Amino acid sequence: MECVVNFKRGTLVESSHKVHCAVVSITGEMLESFGEYQKLTSWRSAAKPFQVLPFIRHNGIARYKINEAELAIMAASHNGEPVHIKLVRDILKKMDIAESELACGAAAPLNSRIAREMDRRGEVFAAIHNNCSGKHTCMHWGWPDFLR
Repeated sequence: MECVVNFKRGTLVESSHKVHCAVVSITGEMLESFGEYQKLTSWRSAAKPFQVLPFIRHNGIARYKINEAELAIMAASHNGEPVHIKLVRDILKKMDIAESELACGAAAPLNSRIAREMDRRGEVFAAIHNNCSGKHTCMHWGWPDFLR
């Protein structure tokens, strides 16, 4: 059986993706499979919503008064635009985490216009500009070092 996911913008199918997956029981029994389910894949940024779950489950939202926009940037990638940087800095401030503690590494903003503007001004790209910096704020909260 083939499984395909179509992403639409309005009525236009923007992209189609063949699904490779296995559905297993808690005991490991194969219940269903699609495509090349043994295929090794990296889900990279698609994991972000799941990586923020421990923070949510352990009352991080209420504890740090995280708003919807901040939660969204913790669970997604961003383009390094000023609004994104402000959100990440607001979260860091609420959680009393230094910007230098972000373990995602320095990166140019994904928004090439912003990156060019920063470069023209002689600004150095930092971890805060990394598209993963929002996720890394919640990973500092209660996560062992080897999971950061």
